[in-house]
Amino acid sequence: MGGNLFKSPQCMDKKIYAEIKKYIQDMLIYHGLECGREYVFTVPVGEKETFNDIDILLKSSYSEKVKWIFNDHNIVKNDNVFSLLFLGIYQVDFIEVRPENFEMSKIFFNYNDMGNLIGRLSKHFYMKFTPNGFYMVIYSEDRSRKINKYFISKDIPSIFKFLDIDYDRYLKGFDTYNEVFEFITSSKYFDVMYYKKGIHVNSKSYSRDLKRKTYVKFLKYIDTLDSKERLPRIEYLEAIRKVDMFFGTNVEEKYKRDVENYKMGMLANSKFNGNMIKEMFPYKEGKAIGDMVLRFKKMFDFENKEKFLNRDIDVYMELSKMESLGDISKNMERVI
Repeated sequence: MGGNLFKSPQCMDKKIYAEIKKYIQDMLIYHGLECGREYVFTVPVGEKETFNDIDILLKSSYSEKVKWIFNDHNIVKNDNVFSLLFLGIYQVDFIEVRPENFEMSKIFFNYNDMGNLIGRLSKHFYMKFTPNGFYMVIYSEDRSRKINKYFISKDIPSIFKFLDIDYDRYLKGFDTYNEVFEFITSSKYFDVMYYKKGIHVNSKSYSRDLKRKTYVKFLKYIDTLDSKERLPRIEYLEAIRKVDMFFGTNVEEKYKRDVENYKMGMLANSKFNGNMIKEMFPYKEGKAIGDMVLRFKKMFDFENKEKFLNRDIDVYMELSKMESLGDISKNMERVI
């Protein structure tokens, strides 16, 4: 999880993994931290034989205490993960999570890359499955821009039911990678287009995913599946309405408001933007342009887009006035 933070961490077999895991757990218990309550070890797929690191989800309120417990190790921080080398050769990663996201994070990080695979399945509904919750992504009317996202739920059984994956089956665990892959592909919403490079997976995301061993295994697995007709991706507004009906949310109302605000913002930006200043005053650059943009927006209450659009403003004339006043101010400063 922590990546290649250390130059030469050694791989662990199952025996060494279990021994180090027990030692860490004993240390944490000794200092009053209970497994399952303040922290938890992520659960790997049963058939996994070797491990590059040990991943531990830790409630962020206990981070400083854990760092103190292991202060004689070389601890390296990377975003919300701090890592140490156990015995100087084995990497252990503590993934800091907010207490309110603890249960959701366990689901996301267990069984190797399952959270990412569920996340891709969520694309059927234009949604995001994350360690922090299940979100609806709001797009512009032409779907070209993401303009917002709304939290929907952290109720795992409900989320799984919505995505047509079996929560009871999840609770039984997974001994093999194929069992994980069968679990994901059992959903009626599964389609290879959510996992392979194309209209729903851009090159950047795909390149990143190809660095994940489990994801590569999954791609090979879905290549072996019998080709059959899949459900077409649901229409966007229909997806929003289905989310609202299932989870009791009001995303459609927020979507309409966000789209109107976005359109208004685009109109306001077409009426005034930094390019106009560059066009009028080609000798200005960088900070000077930024300062003038801020002055103009403050002067004409640009943040209130509706009010700004309803005002009869000759932008070029006002910019000329601002520039003239700026020159006068500079001359006055010189005289003083």
